[in-house]
Amino acid sequence: MSNTTDVLAASAADTSSSTWPPEQAVLGHLLDAHPRRLARSDLEVELAPRVAPAAIDRAAGNLAKAGLIEVADGALVPARAVLDFDAIDRSWQREAR
Repeated sequence: MSNTTDVLAASAADTSSSTWPPEQAVLGHLLDAHPRRLARSDLEVELAPRVAPAAIDRAAGNLAKAGLIEVADGALVPARAVLDFDAIDRSWQREAR
């Protein structure tokens, strides 16, 4: 696959019982859990039954490859730029209310 969009589209094709692409579910959960650090096994427990374990592993790999998450001491964490963007997005949402 030539770019991140292709990787994400291919992974979205196998979402198991989820209606979300697994990358969206994994990244969203990591952002919601931050600053808690989650291992892949934690994600499997917390995202079950919405996302199959194989889809979580694939999504985590795709997100890491795209630079959106980092693996630190066996835990998955959102990249600093993603955290910064999420903080800006949340502040805009508060202002819009």
